[in-house]
Amino acid sequence: MRTEKEKLIEFTFLLMKELGGSKYMAGSSQEVWLKYPLSGVRQAANDMIEASQGINGESLARIDIELKKLGCPTLSNMRKKGYKKLLQILSRSKIKNEDEWRLLRSFVESEFLNNEESQQTQALLDEFEFKST
Repeated sequence: MRTEKEKLIEFTFLLMKELGGSKYMAGSSQEVWLKYPLSGVRQAANDMIEASQGINGESLARIDIELKKLGCPTLSNMRKKGYKKLLQILSRSKIKNEDEWRLLRSFVESEFLNNEESQQTQALLDEFEFKST
């Protein structure tokens, strides 16, 4: 059975290819990425989710099918997990770390949230950034 890291690397590479990022992968391979820490691979996957916010409809369905065939999480499911995590953070009213800050920042910038969620998210971001300085 493949590890979380292996699945996330494949997920990231496929999305980079879809987004035209193959020039950024020049000289890089999935084998090289296996040497990276899991936290770095997770962050790269999250960056790809954020970068792919404009992918919808038929393109999203096609990518989800490709990812599923590879045994990777689908882009749709990864987006849902991110939104569920956002809701957890909003309900506790506190950002715990920089990864959560990045997640909330990506949602605010994507204009995916309704007005209330956006205001609540922005308030948490402001509070976290104030405490970090």
